[in-house]
Amino acid sequence: MPLYTITMPLIFLVGFTAIMVVPGLSNGDLALLTIVRKSYPAWFMGIIGAAGALTAMVPAAILILAAATLFAKNFYREMFAPNMTDAQVEKLARVMVIVITLIALYFAIYSSTHLLLLLLGYAGVTQFLPGVLFGLYWSRVTKRGVFTGLVAESLWSPT
Repeated sequence: MPLYTITMPLIFLVGFTAIMVVPGLSNGDLALLTIVRKSYPAWFMGIIGAAGALTAMVPAAILILAAATLFAKNFYREMFAPNMTDAQVEKLARVMVIVITLIALYFAIYSSTHLLLLLLGYAGVTQFLPGVLFGLYWSRVTKRGVFTGLVAESLWSPT
């Protein structure tokens, strides 16, 4: 996630360009697509759409695989079937990939506000990065200091 924040200036640049190219844009989420539609031929919109879909699929695939494996191994096997073999856990994880994908697809189509939880989760993990890095390489870092920094950042941050 910290590497993704490097691209934030590009997102701001697209937003400012949209303000200049399409004054009065009602939906800011469609800024890039509106600029592409006004500036390029129609076939290029397909390339931008495909790139956006692929960009979303890579982290989604990782999250879905991790969630399915965690469910099968750490939840289902521990709670309901402690005698499951690794092969059975693998089969359950494969089924859960399909189930979790369908649930995520449903929420993406019918209720995109639930996807805000994913963004908040990434932001929360990102807040731990400075404490972990400083804790590994600087002996004066304390648990109390890291916790105080997390609380202070969450109170100060607008999200």
